[in-house]
Amino acid sequence: MKRTIIYGFVLGALLVCFLSSCKQNPAIELMAPIGNMNPVEAMVSYGGHRPADGCGWLIVIDSKLHMPIGLSSEFKIDNLEVLITYELVGENFPCGWNIIGYPGIVINKMELR
Repeated sequence: MKRTIIYGFVLGALLVCFLSSCKQNPAIELMAPIGNMNPVEAMVSYGGHRPADGCGWLIVIDSKLHMPIGLSSEFKIDNLEVLITYELVGENFPCGWNIIGYPGIVINKMELR
């Protein structure tokens, strides 16, 4: 009888510890679409030839560099000012000497400014 009470108490204490330690993963809150569905001003920039330690084509938004995924060839003009809607893909793409990389973006719409 005494052993059953001790086991019950230990089991209850473990259950309380387990349930009270559960916290919502903060990354889940960041999984909502990140980006801007309203057009924002941006600039297409050429960061150099990738095989020669360059970064290829980049998009500058609010003075921050981003790595576009699937940039259309018609917009591959250095210093081209554009309006874009985009979404962040949630990972960085390293290039050149930048081992941390630049955040990747998917461009939903792009037009000349």
